[in-house]
Amino acid sequence: MTRFDDCLAVTLDQDNFTSVNPSPVVPMFFRAVGVPMHGKDDPQHKAERDPFSLALRPAALRRNWMDLFEETSARYIDRMRQLGPGADLLSQYAEPFVADNLSAMLGFADLPHEDFVKWSHTLVEAATTDVGPSPEGEAELWDRSIRVSAEIDLAIDEAIERTRREPDGSVIATLSDPQLGAPLDTIRANVKLAISGGMNEPSHVLAGAVWALLSAPEQYRAVESGERSHVDVFDEAARLLTPLGMVGRFARRDTELAGVPIPAGAPMGLVLAAANHDELRFPDPERFDLYRDRVSHLAFGNGTHLCVGSHAARTMIAKVGLPRLFDQLPNLRLTDADAVSYSGWVFRSPNAVQVDWD
Repeated sequence: MTRFDDCLAVTLDQDNFTSVNPSPVVPMFFRAVGVPMHGKDDPQHKAERDPFSLALRPAALRRNWMDLFEETSARYIDRMRQLGPGADLLSQYAEPFVADNLSAMLGFADLPHEDFVKWSHTLVEAATTDVGPSPEGEAELWDRSIRVSAEIDLAIDEAIERTRREPDGSVIATLSDPQLGAPLDTIRANVKLAISGGMNEPSHVLAGAVWALLSAPEQYRAVESGERSHVDVFDEAARLLTPLGMVGRFARRDTELAGVPIPAGAPMGLVLAAANHDELRFPDPERFDLYRDRVSHLAFGNGTHLCVGSHAARTMIAKVGLPRLFDQLPNLRLTDADAVSYSGWVFRSPNAVQVDWD
């Protein structure tokens, strides 16, 4: 499914389209971490999602995490200054900034960002290995996935013990509340889901937004003048670059979409990256344009499976990560805009975003 209206219709129709994989062949990601909420439908999906929403609601973000976002941004901008102009914005700012913030929001204490990035990249690789033929290296990836999954389990167990003694408003503290009664395997699976997509998507939007904005001088001037905000930059970059390029669904029964018959059990790929470039929805869709009419995009999905961390990502990036970067690094500019390329099918990211500043 590549058109906006078709992808939207599927995400809103849980009666005919399901997130539950009916195949007896269990994907590698589910074998390694269990089945998290994105592989389930309501009411089970909602029951597992609601505690996440509670921990990441706007009031909780303002109360518990805004100071952390500011401190983390300042720390990694200082590190970029020490390294000097010519830094890769993705690996030296976007990834560690998001990793440290998400690690704390989930409930991990003093976890090196390198470990968090390793966990996330390994789980993403496992999640996308079953998409298309890739037999080479699957055994090695399986071994890595099991090791990473076990490392995360130990960290989750420690976080549960600590946050029960000292509640901190984190996701793990909320999920492990004895009154909620969530099974340990469910907590583990959903935290691992957050580690995978929750680290990659915001960091890729942050790095991509800087590239897109600095590649469009007239749009950059609109932000500098205050005509447009960094929230506008975040949303338009998420639409244009769509860090989660595709999500899967299955036909629950024999049905039809846009006049096309779909048999029960058929696997379906909702290509969100294409839907966000549908010219019937977004005029001149290849253009980075902060003056678009305020229409919703599908970069974070929609319906019951709208990304539970989308508001946290928008707050972290648009309120802190982007503005602090431009405030603190004078005349921030791309070293070579043409050298930035995107790759990926399910998870899409820039290879690197090299920047200079005065």
